[in-house]
Amino acid sequence: MSLIDTLESDAKSALDSLKTDFAVFESWLSQNPIGAQIVAEFKAAAAELNTVAVTDLENAVKQVGIAVLKTTAAGSGSGAAITAGIDAARAAFTTLGRAISEKTIATLATTVVNGVNTIKTA
Repeated sequence: MSLIDTLESDAKSALDSLKTDFAVFESWLSQNPIGAQIVAEFKAAAAELNTVAVTDLENAVKQVGIAVLKTTAAGSGSGAAITAGIDAARAAFTTLGRAISEKTIATLATTVVNGVNTIKTA
């Protein structure tokens, strides 16, 4: 078996494994009450954020990121960074005249903080 054949075989195995894992996860989402709640909340947040123009949403996320980075750089923990991100997101969406729920704003800010923390530990 050549190197190319081995790479193709390994890639196919990896893809098949991902497909299987995804099918298991998808089944869990559809059959589990917690999975159903995750899907419902995702759809609600996506619907809210889809009311915002892409460039406006990008700007809001940048503002959240800046607030999170400033708080993190000051040595504050994740809780303070999330609070700063929430405040920045709330201000950004208010300026845009968009009624985005507190749950979606909190999720957005938490996601940015988790992203920053992932980058810091990489």
